[in-house]
Amino acid sequence: MKIKTKTLGITLMLILSLALTACSETTAPIADDETSPETETADTSEVVYEDGTLTVTFKGVSEVAGQIGMSFTLDNNGADEITVLPIKGSVNDVMVQFVSGTPATILPGKTANQVWMANPEVVGATADEVTSIEVVLQYGDTTTDPIHIDL
Repeated sequence: MKIKTKTLGITLMLILSLALTACSETTAPIADDETSPETETADTSEVVYEDGTLTVTFKGVSEVAGQIGMSFTLDNNGADEITVLPIKGSVNDVMVQFVSGTPATILPGKTANQVWMANPEVVGATADEVTSIEVVLQYGDTTTDPIHIDL
């Protein structure tokens, strides 16, 4: 009886491991000269806002799932946790509501990578046609002046 139970257990573990291996996805690494069109971003890495608490670095614009994706890094330089929200924004001088999925809550001394997206139909342009971005951020009791980025 014990031998049958052990044999059955080993057989089930073997079948499960083979099933998991067969279901795993493998992809070939992308060569240095190849890029995925949905994630291609011209890295500009420009600090566009900085105070004692928050540093905002603009990283670039790309197409993300059919939307205009604007990539930023947010550095919390302060001693307290902060939550950063884009409260007003425009792309190519067209007012838009940026969408990020979740607010960027950042612990002290940490960095958050954030992509704010805008609908290209509302903007009237694709990611490649973006020439300017303007955003007002809010965190805690602080509201930034408009941050203007020319591309």
